[in-house]
Amino acid sequence: ESGLVATVGRMDVHPNVGNVIAREVTFSLDVRHRDAETIRNFCEECFGEFEMVAAEQGTRVVCYKWMDEPPVAMDPALNAIAEDILKREGISYKTMTSGAGHDSQIFGTYCPTALFFVPSRDGISHSPAEFTDTEDLQRGVRLLIDMLHKLAY
Repeated sequence: ESGLVATVGRMDVHPNVGNVIAREVTFSLDVRHRDAETIRNFCEECFGEFEMVAAEQGTRVVCYKWMDEPPVAMDPALNAIAEDILKREGISYKTMTSGAGHDSQIFGTYCPTALFFVPSRDGISHSPAEFTDTEDLQRGVRLLIDMLHKLAY
């Protein structure tokens, strides 16, 4: 499914010795998509594969779901205001879906909410290699100021 992202995060391997077959491995799997049903279907298929491989290997797998937050759509009216401002200012932009669990995911269920990103070099974020040009940061701040002005007046 287009837009689905699954990330293996933290891994704990025991005994964690290079030439010894692990007795136990614990890892996180973060799955994100704009559609909750797509996430559910992927997880069912993925965990089913885990179970099948474990059974074939004579071992077991235990899965714990520690978070299950549904995706939240951002407000179309706020997005339209941002798009109008960006077009008027001649600033290039890209409409995109974010799987990020920012505060907007919580606020978006209670009030009109929008989420804006500024470009990072090579699209890298949440990494020591992340870099955003000062001019792009300034454009992002200007967009926020212009939106707040439009909403206030």
